[in-house]
Amino acid sequence: MSLRLICGRAGTGKSNFCLEEIKKSHNPSEKIYIITPEQYSFTAEKNLLEKWQTESILQVEVLTFARMAYRTSLEVGGASKTSLSKAGRAMLIYDILEKQKKNLTFLGKSKQNVELMETQLTELKKHLVSLEKIEQVQSQVENRYLQEKLKDVAFIYQEYEKKLKGKYIEENDRLDILAKQLEQTDLFQDAIFYIDEFSGFTKQEYQVIESLLKKAKQVNVTITTDNLDMNLTMEQDLFYTSKQVADKLLYLARSNQIECEKTIFLQKSYRFQNEELKHLEKNLQTIPHQTYEKKVENISIFLAQNPYAEVEHVANEITKLVKFKNYRYQDMIVITKQMDTYASLCKAIFTSYEIPVFLDEKKELSQNEFAKFLLALLDVYATNWSYEAVIQYSKMDFIPFSKEEIYEWENYTRKWGMKGSKWYQKEWNFGEQTEESKEKKQRMLQIREKIISPLYELKQNLTGSKKVSQINRQIYDFLLQEKIPEHIKQKQTLLEEQGKIELAKEQELAWNIVMQVLEEIEVLFGEDTISFEKYRELLKIGLGQVGLGKIPQTKDQVIVGDFDRTKVSNTKAIFLLGMNDGIFPSLQKQEGFFHDEDRKKLKEKGMELAKRKLRKLV
Repeated sequence: MSLRLICGRAGTGKSNFCLEEIKKSHNPSEKIYIITPEQYSFTAEKNLLEKWQTESILQVEVLTFARMAYRTSLEVGGASKTSLSKAGRAMLIYDILEKQKKNLTFLGKSKQNVELMETQLTELKKHLVSLEKIEQVQSQVENRYLQEKLKDVAFIYQEYEKKLKGKYIEENDRLDILAKQLEQTDLFQDAIFYIDEFSGFTKQEYQVIESLLKKAKQVNVTITTDNLDMNLTMEQDLFYTSKQVADKLLYLARSNQIECEKTIFLQKSYRFQNEELKHLEKNLQTIPHQTYEKKVENISIFLAQNPYAEVEHVANEITKLVKFKNYRYQDMIVITKQMDTYASLCKAIFTSYEIPVFLDEKKELSQNEFAKFLLALLDVYATNWSYEAVIQYSKMDFIPFSKEEIYEWENYTRKWGMKGSKWYQKEWNFGEQTEESKEKKQRMLQIREKIISPLYELKQNLTGSKKVSQINRQIYDFLLQEKIPEHIKQKQTLLEEQGKIELAKEQELAWNIVMQVLEEIEVLFGEDTISFEKYRELLKIGLGQVGLGKIPQTKDQVIVGDFDRTKVSNTKAIFLLGMNDGIFPSLQKQEGFFHDEDRKKLKEKGMELAKRKLRKLV
């Protein structure tokens, strides 16, 4: 049992060092695991296969902490318990905020507060802050404002845990459970671990690493730093946080009588292929910095009047690199901190330049046509058949009428003031006199029969107080009755024929995810009797937490991604969009609703949370 740190500045080949060492392993019975953050696992698997130049490797496996937790629970027990997803957490928090608003000082049931508390509870769990600890600190702090904040958090935490107890496993509890279950299993006994690509660890992750140190033959951890000396302050030392991580790991090993092997320091830079970038990496945040005296040829700045001109310039540069320097599209990547601003521009402009592009973003499920159809359906009942809700529902893709017919229907129903029970009363007698008006009325009655009658039938089935499980059942039956799965399949086939593979896959994925959210609503609130309005809000909150992830359809294309989630690997050219003051670099949002001063006071009382804002300037 031993711990070894592998240190080096960015680009010194820490990941490659691990892969080379794994490749040289001569013991086929020795199990080796590479642990990476979730977003890097695919890249790690790809690099591993390329290094071994084979289609499969049995001895080595890439894991994440989450995958390890699931596998361990299969071995020890607990994998079959219902797991509460992010959507489920958000819906449960909304329910607590809505029911307990009289007991809260700062928080209401708005979407922003749901997200705020979901983030805060996640942070508390990741940093192993118990309800008892919050209550203890609440009694110790003198600031009344902070006391009230802690009181709100403690109350929601208590209600949240009460709902979960004995029924569900929360995703954020998985690593806590893993740390304990590792002591009960020999699954990773005497294995070798390489923990790579982490910039830091939560307290939960430190617990898991401590358990691994007791089980594994060797644990290797890569750290981005050029030394482990802690002589400078956080403001003076670029690698101060990394050194704190190293110090914590060494402390965990020594406190458990685990051998600490000699630290490996990698010096040579492999990532940066020219002197300018090597100089920039060493001096960008170094005080005092050295000036680059030679002519700069590989770093350029373009001042654009607007985002459109900015993206068009990038498209021109990409085209030049492909035509005159034999670059491939996969050799280039575009990064921004403002995907909302640049994604659509990149797609449109790159397409016009015939540049294949992949947008590395997650589309919100609530923006999918099927999800919008379901929300529009519930809107009809939640608003008591308001004109706006019925017309919005009528315009959905799954309604079998042309746009012209729906526009005519919209004008006709607006003219006669349709709302409430007028939509489904037996007779529509508006005194039509001419043959033309009578013909129009017949067309409108046909549309009414197709749109309103199924809605009215569903309304009748749901009349009176209904449990969530009953609402779920009726809505599912309605979707089948209206042949929505068939419509989705037809749309998927049409998109495939048009070559829109990405959009085609999204259709089936959206149906499956919506069904999962409905199942989670039933698991959490199945026996509760609630209004349509609240049911709709719960569904909307749940769908808002789920994204439709995408994978590249081809390898040779330019990736446009968000700075915080896109992995830069084996790239020849990088384009940074939106390098504006206050945006990139930017001061990140704080985690939860405790601000810097709150966190400082909480830390003094022994309740340490995530890094403060000033330490997250990126």
